[in-house]
Amino acid sequence: MIVHNNNERPTDQGTTFSANSFLAMRLPHFERETLIERAFDGVPQYFHDLGDNDDINNLNEVWAHAAPLVQYLNRVCRERVRG
Repeated sequence: MIVHNNNERPTDQGTTFSANSFLAMRLPHFERETLIERAFDGVPQYFHDLGDNDDINNLNEVWAHAAPLVQYLNRVCRERVRG
């Protein structure tokens, strides 16, 4: 399991299709696979945001991407467990 550690709400709610699509396209394959392998090996992984902008369309602030990244990676892990 990959852990979001920003004292925010790490839920599957709020992750938009556009964020998932963006992450699927932009996260390099090697890095994604390394993070997933570590998750299945039981290695805790923590992601931190410096801000709290969870609106990918808000261009006035840096996008806080740790929660959607964690949600995306956990979804990929769940899909692989299910086969």
